Amino acid sequence: MPFPIVGIIVGAAVRALGGAAVRAGAAAVARRQIQRTLRRKIDDAIKAAEKKLKKAKEDRDKNCKNCGPDKDPCKALKKGDPDGGGDHRGGSYGGTNGQGHRGVESNHAPANSASRDAGGPSRSQGPSIQMDRADHQRTMSHGNQGSAAQAYRDQQADLIRGGRIEEAFAMDVADVMRIAAEIGDPLKYADAIAEAAAYLWCMKKHGLA
Repeated sequence: MPFPIVGIIVGAAVRALGGAAVRAGAAAVARRQIQRTLRRKIDDAIKAAEKKLKKAKEDRDKNCKNCGPDKDPCKALKKGDPDGGGDHRGGSYGGTNGQGHRGVESNHAPANSASRDAGGPSRSQGPSIQMDRADHQRTMSHGNQGSAAQAYRDQQADLIRGGRIEEAFAMDVADVMRIAAEIGDPLKYADAIAEAAAYLWCMKKHGLA
């Protein structure tokens, strides 16, 4: 049975690309890949996350019988999947930042300032996608974009305040997929996005986002 969050993220990302002021060719490629490939990857990542979290809970219950409720139920997903495809991981900012090869940065999704202003996840806990530095600097939320970035982050903050963090996340999914398509590698960050989406699913499940 499909996870509802998958449809929300995919639908919002496709809508975001439909109105994006980008080269039509890249936007069209990104839309197709989101609908055809990324949807499946996110669904598979959440299924894998369910199994990982179940195993982590079983181990904790076995080894820590008097510990009380788990205050960090999504911990096992914070660094992404070490056996996942691609060269980039997705999870929490604290779990993915500084990991991997040189030149990789963690891109908050949604933007950290949007989450902060709207009462969303903290800087360390916020969902994030690893990206190469040059690609990260091209994202719509990056300070390099000036006033346009502020307007973009304000839109994300409004969504978070309205309880629609999945749609704020989807804005960045569309943006990252668009950038990957423009450089001729449309699935470059698909695995990292799927892992970050699974982490967000876990946060929503436990009332943390």
